[in-house]
Amino acid sequence: MTEVQSAATDILRNDDWRWLQLSNAVASRSNMDQILWTVFGHFWGANAILLVALFQNGGLPKPLVGILVALIGTALSVAWKIIQRRALGHLKFYEDVVKKLEEDLKIPATDTLSGWLNAELYKTHVESSTRWKAREVMNLCSASAVWIWAIGTCSFVFWGFVSYCCPCMLAK
Repeated sequence: MTEVQSAATDILRNDDWRWLQLSNAVASRSNMDQILWTVFGHFWGANAILLVALFQNGGLPKPLVGILVALIGTALSVAWKIIQRRALGHLKFYEDVVKKLEEDLKIPATDTLSGWLNAELYKTHVESSTRWKAREVMNLCSASAVWIWAIGTCSFVFWGFVSYCCPCMLAK
């Protein structure tokens, strides 16, 4: 074994290194969580702006305007769903790293940050607070937005088709 390999092995066996990695993993998890919720807020702000653009005169817009706004909403929602899925994957990764490091360091379960290891405290303070998990709500919101904008797009396309091909049906 070379001197460099020996030094690397010593570092990996050193608990100080694991404690440093645990600190990094906890910070990375917190950072990813903050980013995820910040982007979630921006996503809903963008949706609100699109809705205002859609109904700015208090009524339905012309079909072409409705189609364009709804298509933008659909594209934005699909992009957000993809970004969210990736960010949630990173979040889960960091949580798993924290759990593994806490196990490797043999931290007593009552002192860990991992909900899996400190199950009693987690159930008392987190699971008992609501039956809905924030990640499930976040997934439901983004999936709902995709479907609502897609249905809106189809509705405006249908309305445009009817108004173009059968204007007599829209006459009052």
